[in-house]
Amino acid sequence: MTENPQHFNLITDFEEIIARPNFIERVVIQKGEKVEGVLRDLIGYYLFKEEVKCGISSCGTKHQKGYIASLNDGNEIIIGHNCGKRYFGVSFDEKTTQFEHLKNNANQYVQIKEMFEKLPTLKENFERILNNSGKMTFLQIKLAIKDFRENALDYWMRRKIDQDVSSSGLIYIDVFKSKEEIAAEVAMKKKNILDTKSVLMGNVVNYDVIANWHNAEKLKDYFDRLYREIKNPNQLQGEAIKALAKKLRQHDQNLRELEEFCKNGNRLFTPENLIQLAVLFTKPNEQKIIEKYANKFA
Repeated sequence: MTENPQHFNLITDFEEIIARPNFIERVVIQKGEKVEGVLRDLIGYYLFKEEVKCGISSCGTKHQKGYIASLNDGNEIIIGHNCGKRYFGVSFDEKTTQFEHLKNNANQYVQIKEMFEKLPTLKENFERILNNSGKMTFLQIKLAIKDFRENALDYWMRRKIDQDVSSSGLIYIDVFKSKEEIAAEVAMKKKNILDTKSVLMGNVVNYDVIANWHNAEKLKDYFDRLYREIKNPNQLQGEAIKALAKKLRQHDQNLRELEEFCKNGNRLFTPENLIQLAVLFTKPNEQKIIEKYANKFA
């Protein structure tokens, strides 16, 4: 691990390069000269809005992006990738490969360091999502889903709900067609005319929360583990930094999904939403059971 990983950050201001004490705008390099005799290392990467001239005097090509190169005489120049390859050949490609590896390591180091420094804030936000995304906490949503699937209603009512409510919460009920509807289908010479049709009678908002429960549990487990693993990168070995940086790629997306689950769970478990399940039942006592269950979330 480099001692100064910020050294490899992207530079977007030419004035920052000019201000470097060893920077020179031009150096004479003979085409084909061995890289070992002139170029010591690549120490930075630049990307500008405007083009700037290459530091190799005989080149003069303008570039928007390239490298800061450290020379064996102690000076520094800027050099485009194509120019470097043209003047130094394969040796320059080897340098750029090494540089990209170091730059990636540095970026991973900086990313973990930033996450470590704001870890208390990350944990606080995580707890907020679990406990303050609505009236119900993450744990309460979990228990409500378990109760809905196993205990809240009798077996036959749960089975009917499973059969007649789509995964997205749409409730369709078969009703008899009118004589006029059947006559219209006969006139259109439709085949296999049925005397019933499916009618949308309700939409239980965010019903998919029930099916997505296990994914939400995995998301919570991801953060529980990740926040225990985040440490000062100075205490981590290279492979551990690489593995942790890989896990961090999913951090923001997973956090959004977890928060969405908690908010949707709170939208699902409301009386006015769940009461729609009553349309599935014709017996008054069953409708009262649904009403009583829905009102638990008032």
